[in-house]
Amino acid sequence: MALGFVRERVKKKIEGWKASCLSLASKEVLIKAVASLPMHCFKFPAGLCQEINGDLARFWWANQENDHKIHWRSWDKLDVRKENGSLGFRDLLDFNLALLGKQCWRLINNPDSLWARFLKARYFPNSDFWNAEVGHRASWAWLPHNDVIVPTRPLSANTPIFVEEIMNKLERSWDLSRVSLFLDQQTIRCILSLPIGISSLPDRWIWPWTSNGEYSVKSAYHITYSMANSRIVGPPQTSHVVSTQVWKGLWKLKSLPKIKIFCWRILSNAIATKLNLFKRKISQSPMCPVCENNEESVEHLFLLCPWTAAVWFGSPLNYRVHSQSITTFDNRLNSMFQLNLTSSLDKNRLMTIISFLLWEIWKARCKFLIEGRQLHPIPVLHQAMRAANEFIEANVSQSTHSDYVTLISTRAWTPPSDGFVKVNTDAAWIKESNRSGVGVLIRDSAGNVRGGLADNLYCCSALHAEAEATLRGLSLAKRKGFSKVMLETDSTILKQSVEGMTNNGAWSILPTILEIRRLANNFQRVEWSWIPRSINKAAQAAASIGIRAVAQICWAKGPPPSLQGLLEADGLPDHQPNVLIYILY
Repeated sequence: MALGFVRERVKKKIEGWKASCLSLASKEVLIKAVASLPMHCFKFPAGLCQEINGDLARFWWANQENDHKIHWRSWDKLDVRKENGSLGFRDLLDFNLALLGKQCWRLINNPDSLWARFLKARYFPNSDFWNAEVGHRASWAWLPHNDVIVPTRPLSANTPIFVEEIMNKLERSWDLSRVSLFLDQQTIRCILSLPIGISSLPDRWIWPWTSNGEYSVKSAYHITYSMANSRIVGPPQTSHVVSTQVWKGLWKLKSLPKIKIFCWRILSNAIATKLNLFKRKISQSPMCPVCENNEESVEHLFLLCPWTAAVWFGSPLNYRVHSQSITTFDNRLNSMFQLNLTSSLDKNRLMTIISFLLWEIWKARCKFLIEGRQLHPIPVLHQAMRAANEFIEANVSQSTHSDYVTLISTRAWTPPSDGFVKVNTDAAWIKESNRSGVGVLIRDSAGNVRGGLADNLYCCSALHAEAEATLRGLSLAKRKGFSKVMLETDSTILKQSVEGMTNNGAWSILPTILEIRRLANNFQRVEWSWIPRSINKAAQAAASIGIRAVAQICWAKGPPPSLQGLLEADGLPDHQPNVLIYILY
């Protein structure tokens, strides 16, 4: 095999590390590093990828003391997203295609580079990349795929082909009269909600699965994997499916990496309980070796066994286990995570303690079987709490405290500096209809309202609605003659896109982003900042007014009565009259 040396390199790397007795967490790091092979130049044969996947699977499940391996889960169940119960390993065949796609992206976006000109001269001298045909003695790595786009039906000669033919650039609007017969109403609404900018930019290729429109191997891998596996439909391996919420909670867990992997094995039922070993014809009995009264399932081992129940009852949770209420381990774990707690610090601490308790319960049970040590709940509880507290003190408490201090310092709206006005914007968006409401509030350093508006329009996304709110806020500030503006938004993506110095912002709303930048250059000074939604309630309420309005509502000084309470909470002086001006469009 021409690329057989790649497999040999992988085997040498993982076999050389076996002697180091790596934990599963360390194996995870090594496997993901090994998967970063030089796969971006050639298409690997499917057979080679399967062989390498098999080598990695045997390495992952290998016992550290002998060569006997139990593959508790198939390898193809470990290479999906982590929030779906996997470990995020890559399928090498799909990853290879994603890497090759990166080279194709570079080729079509950099046609004047030396390597692109060389490939063109060699493989498609008389055409472009998309129309390249298989030539004489062509490399098998660059065979074209012409079945990517399949038209639904042929278009007539009078049908517009280019997007610019259905644009009215002067009025920044769409003219769909010539194509409406080919489109359904939902598609028409989506097109009408797309922004058309004033600035004219050259066309560029867009990768629609990333926010900035640039190709990424990560997004391409997930798309390729999803397309490949959507064609494979088989019966479910189990009737019970762990919820996505539980998996997300697991991977956000603040604990040791090896303990997080161990918790994944518990939730996946990929652990050597007596019941699981009995089902695989390895153990002669499924009964619990400790109490000898019930089958040793995951639920029994970690929750229901009398000595385990004593550990939970003696823990800070003071958790009393009732066998009648235990259905599956993940449901019980999720109920523990949903306990009413006073702060995020308490929740993080709780989840950390639970993970260390599970780890110490398993260690004590294994020592009972292998070394014959007696099981006592109190020493197990003390060891788990000591290890958890050490971890919390070293890793969790400082970061949580700093987050808490930051939250305290920004829990209320603050007025701008002298000479500035602060523009707060927000938007509300209804996905089903693309209908949006935008709200703008302008206040000075004394907290006085200097202007505001509420309006409704059609937008293609929530981010687009936020951008339109910001654009209207700047336009209103410019019309009122303000030269120094502090603009606050609760959209991190919007702030990053507007502040970016390139044209690679959020591609779906790039015309609006460019218009915001152009308008911002007309001010003497503009400062951008992000605030949490809890501080932006006044602008949020204005957006709610806008989504119900039949026309744009502007107020010159005083806000409408529905905003009065929120503005007073922000420090609005109580002597301002309500002056409303209605502007119809």
